[in-house]
Amino acid sequence: LQSNRILRILERTLLIGGAMDAEALCVQSGTWVWRLHVDVSLLDDGGNAMDASILAAVAALRHYRLPEVNISGGDDTDNGDNTGGYQETTIIHSDDREPAPLPLHHTPLTATFALFADESGQSTAVSALLDPSDREELACDGLLTWSYNKYGEMCCLDFPGGCELRPRQLMASA
Repeated sequence: LQSNRILRILERTLLIGGAMDAEALCVQSGTWVWRLHVDVSLLDDGGNAMDASILAAVAALRHYRLPEVNISGGDDTDNGDNTGGYQETTIIHSDDREPAPLPLHHTPLTATFALFADESGQSTAVSALLDPSDREELACDGLLTWSYNKYGEMCCLDFPGGCELRPRQLMASA
């Protein structure tokens, strides 16, 4: 369950939130494209694994370099003999040409809050605790995760529920 939530937030933060331009991974339109896999291994969960996982994935993407690709040979049109135009694709070694960094527009930062509803039930007040520990996550009524970029734009908002949170309360916490 938590791994699916981390995956969803990673995708929404990086791709939908505009941190990474997926079209920039295209080597040759309609033919060659880089395919990236981001694997996050959680060794110990002392709480707030969401923010740590997102930060680790973004750091890995910031560090990664794409090798240069050389495409040579014929064109990619069909010449009538069903062989098409043959093209040779060569990945150039990093010793020969410097690899390029991934096209990341910004580095999103994620903040998770543990939400605690009024136990008496007499009000709709909700208290928020930033960066909850594992025990605080177990005791909370809900979790709320925000992702922002350096321009103050929201990349992702994840609220899987657990307690009632009204829109004006949500906007007040932003």
